[in-house]
Amino acid sequence: MEFLRLLNDHPPVTAEHAALLLGWMRDTPRGDKRIKGQLPAGTVVLHKAGTSDTAGGLTPATNDIGLIVLPDGRRVAIAIFVTDSGAGDAERDAVIARIARAVYDAAVVSRPLE
Repeated sequence: MEFLRLLNDHPPVTAEHAALLLGWMRDTPRGDKRIKGQLPAGTVVLHKAGTSDTAGGLTPATNDIGLIVLPDGRRVAIAIFVTDSGAGDAERDAVIARIARAVYDAAVVSRPLE
């Protein structure tokens, strides 16, 4: 999470390289049913999804980490990890999507401290 904040606020690389990395994260075709899954249409998400192999009916890791761009332009850093799950792919993705939507909804109604 700290790296996402650093990348967003004060990139440790050149502006060109930060833009390239964030562009890859925005345009990835992977994980569309995870963080993006239940967000309002058109919400920009810069993310990286990952999944381990399933063995013996157990998936050690299903995750998605990234930045959600809110309607007012603020960005929320989010990391969701589902571990040691016996649920199927669709169920694990839906859990991640529900958590991301709850975070999005909470962030949209919150007001920054003044």
